[in-house]
Amino acid sequence: MFIFQDALFHDMASFPLLFSPLKVGPVELQNRVVMPAMHLSYAEGGHVNSKLINFYSERATSEIGLIIIGGCYVNKYGMGIPSMIGIDDDEFIPGLHELTKAIHGCSKTMVGAQLYHSGRYSFKQIIGTQPVSASATFSKFSKQDSRELSVDEIQQHVQDFALAAARAKKAEFDVVEICGSAGYLIDQFMSPLTNKRDDEYGGSLENRLRFPIEVIQACRAELDDDTALIMRYSGSDLVPGSNDLEQKITMAPRLVKAGLDALNVTGGWHESRVPSITMGVPPGAFTYFSSEIRKQVNIPVFASNRINDPLIAESIIREGKADATCIGRGQICDPEFASKARKGNPSLIRKCIGCNQGCFDAIFNMSPVSCLRNPVAGMEGKYSIEPTDDKKTVMIVGGGVAGLECARIAAMRGHEVLVYELDSRLGGQIWLAACPPGREDIKTMVDWYKEVLERLKVKIALNRRVDVGLVKDLQPDVVIIATGARPVKPDIEGVDLHNVHFAWDFLKPDSNILPGDKCVVVGGGATGVETAIALAHFGSFSPDIAAFLNYFKILNDEKAWEITRKRRDVTIIEMLGRLGNNFGKSTRWTMLQDLERLEIQSHLNTTISNIMPNDDGTCKISCISGDETISLDKVDDVFLATSIEPVNDLHDDLKGVVKCKVIGDARKTGDLMASIKAGFKQGMKL
Repeated sequence: MFIFQDALFHDMASFPLLFSPLKVGPVELQNRVVMPAMHLSYAEGGHVNSKLINFYSERATSEIGLIIIGGCYVNKYGMGIPSMIGIDDDEFIPGLHELTKAIHGCSKTMVGAQLYHSGRYSFKQIIGTQPVSASATFSKFSKQDSRELSVDEIQQHVQDFALAAARAKKAEFDVVEICGSAGYLIDQFMSPLTNKRDDEYGGSLENRLRFPIEVIQACRAELDDDTALIMRYSGSDLVPGSNDLEQKITMAPRLVKAGLDALNVTGGWHESRVPSITMGVPPGAFTYFSSEIRKQVNIPVFASNRINDPLIAESIIREGKADATCIGRGQICDPEFASKARKGNPSLIRKCIGCNQGCFDAIFNMSPVSCLRNPVAGMEGKYSIEPTDDKKTVMIVGGGVAGLECARIAAMRGHEVLVYELDSRLGGQIWLAACPPGREDIKTMVDWYKEVLERLKVKIALNRRVDVGLVKDLQPDVVIIATGARPVKPDIEGVDLHNVHFAWDFLKPDSNILPGDKCVVVGGGATGVETAIALAHFGSFSPDIAAFLNYFKILNDEKAWEITRKRRDVTIIEMLGRLGNNFGKSTRWTMLQDLERLEIQSHLNTTISNIMPNDDGTCKISCISGDETISLDKVDDVFLATSIEPVNDLHDDLKGVVKCKVIGDARKTGDLMASIKAGFKQGMKL
């Protein structure tokens, strides 16, 4: 990214600053890699279990500076969902202690507990009573009304935080973190949007800070001189009417003075309409918040959000934007993130691509966290990739993610692996998914697989069609068919016209389709939405080019912004009543936001009757929506993003010739996560 490009011009192979020690109050971290608190949905009735212990122990062995567990709810009102970790009763101390003992026993990694209260983000059906907050308000996130806490209840909540801190100390946590971010209870007291009180806990800035300051002081009083107290803190709420960066800068020194040893800075509330964790957020963008707040305080400041590369993390510290970097999803994706970086092997890090499919989307569905790229995430106690005594020659047909993941696991277990790909490149549908602006991180998966497979001595043949004859010549012990899927033409009159294309043919990197000024996309699922966005941007200029032209006054601000945006008229036709149904919850709203920003039109609950040619080379599309007839005329190009079907013809040809298995989309069409998981499981079975 532009902000970090100067870092590319000097050697950072060992990342000296990232792996230097950091003093946080009385605690010294061995390095500046922090795994922040992330809800995993692994706990059972609030209790720590082997699933949690195995997950965190795996990350701790990479010798990171600090792991923060949580959120850990401080009372029943604060519980977000049932599978969160509890710290509101002494019964949870033994399990919490088992966790800290396990982490301390396998590494020098320090451990923190995040004290959490969701406030108005709680759900009545989960906590059994109405959610509480600074004031009675309606939450756009939980879609529920909260009630105002009385002064006596506020004092009890202060005591609940203090008791939770004391339990954390008894469980031998090195650090206690107060959750004061993301629109949770403490943030609700600080914000004029949610705090409408007219007593000593509302109104002026001093009064709105009273509750968080009392919580900090009460927690500090319960901790001894060996335990650090920090706060997770929003650098800006990114919600109209709430606190912005300027106000958060003003608040920060007052909170620090109450007894904090560090500020862990993030940005945004859950109801914010500014993306903060999705793929389109530039890596390191939110370090602007930590950078500005760091100037006003005299304690360490952590940076957060979309830091997925040690090069970026090193740059953040070197440039004084933060003292430590939070790498959360990056360490779900690769538990060895820190050790690979420390050993000078950053290219081997399996980087988080910000898809959120296995993590945040799972959380919003109240399911356990997993990972699109790491099938073992959350299953550390179940899977162990060990060498096999029964080594085979494995022929994998198809170089998409299912085939590549199968090849990786099979080779790690000692099999001889050969991958055959019909195309000129590996990756399959990765290239289609990575086409729209903001989705480019998906392509990094291909480079990672190529490097890992090369080190594992996997043989790869491109531009090779596999038939029975080749299989007989090679005589593999087993053939894995991972030949993916292909698009299907819908039964619509006119789909064979010269200007009707499969969306896939436009999205692929070597496409020779030059779309006209007026385009229609048939199908409003994920592929259709991504195709529409890619079409709208096609031919526009990148933000880096626009910034260059603006910097040298070739273009004014307005014109520079204009050249990065929509270049053509795009319409989506969808037979269902909703666009982007197969996007995850955390991504869908950002994609719909892009459609609105790009002025892409849509017709829902609409079916196409026919596509008819015009004399000028354009076409006319006739549609039906309920009782209404819709006509779209003078359309230059139509793109089909409807259904796909498995490609597995080779399986029938190989019956009786060799043992073979069909995986991924070749077996059943799904998403990238399903394909990677299928490849992993098949590799483990060989």
